Amino acid sequence: MKILPQLRLQNYFRGDNIELWQDSYSESPNKLCSRVWRGKAPDVAEVNLDDASSQEEAISLIGMIPWILVRCSDWKMIPLENLVSVSRGSGTKISVAIDKIVDLNGAAFALEHGVDALLLPANDNDLWDAAVQIVSSKISTNEYPDGLDVYGGSIKGARINSFDDHRIAMTALIASLVSDGDILVENCKNIDTSFPAFIEIANSIGMDINND
Repeated sequence: MKILPQLRLQNYFRGDNIELWQDSYSESPNKLCSRVWRGKAPDVAEVNLDDASSQEEAISLIGMIPWILVRCSDWKMIPLENLVSVSRGSGTKISVAIDKIVDLNGAAFALEHGVDALLLPANDNDLWDAAVQIVSSKISTNEYPDGLDVYGGSIKGARINSFDDHRIAMTALIASLVSDGDILVENCKNIDTSFPAFIEIANSIGMDINND
């Protein structure tokens, strides 16, 4: 799917700086990782978030330790959103272990703020590529009791892979309206799973999307 000059993607924002951690000390560090998780560290408490009691355990640690690393066998965003909400302004940051591309968006944008770090398996190159793409699209914000400051950034043309996620594909297309160069969005057939008429409607209101 080629996007003509009128339809572009913001592929880099001055971001909230989500860290990318590597979940393996036996492998060579990925060149993009900011930390290698070796199973334990004095500044990190690891919690398996699988039931209400484990969520309470994680919440009880907020404000007492610099980092909480959360793992979950079946991701549901509500417990993670609860942690993100409680941790704001506490001095505790949240890292979350992710092993599926489909779970990246929910973690990166939980309650709009998102987590502070993503822990990724060492050898899943597609997952690392998707994480880098999502992290680079984060928008920096400052929150207040009665408002929100949003900071933009440089908007450039790019080749973007939706990784078969219809939400990424459509969000990218809408955000691309204000970029300064052409882009190519790959793997967009997934849009049909939720909004089959998206391209037709978008073009009817002045966008110019071509299927190649």
